[in-house]
Amino acid sequence: MFTKFFFQRFSHEQQLSYLRQKGTLIGKQVRNSCHYSLYMVKGFFVEVMFPSAEPESEPQKIQVFSNLDSLTSYLNQEAREGWRKDSVL
Repeated sequence: MFTKFFFQRFSHEQQLSYLRQKGTLIGKQVRNSCHYSLYMVKGFFVEVMFPSAEPESEPQKIQVFSNLDSLTSYLNQEAREGWRKDSVL
């Protein structure tokens, strides 16, 4: 069975290829001029951050979440931080 353990041992290039072939894209967004793609893969989630909208660009960061609870916590934290930044302006 393929797990997050094996996925994390791939190079960024291999991870991105695997996500595009086997993962399910569940969301895209732009934050702070970076482009994010969120994938679901066999029991875990992966967020990929790109410095531009170019589909072939090298990912700047790949973050793996073990389960839906850890992803939800992360997304809630990101939302709160975004609201704080907006309210400061």
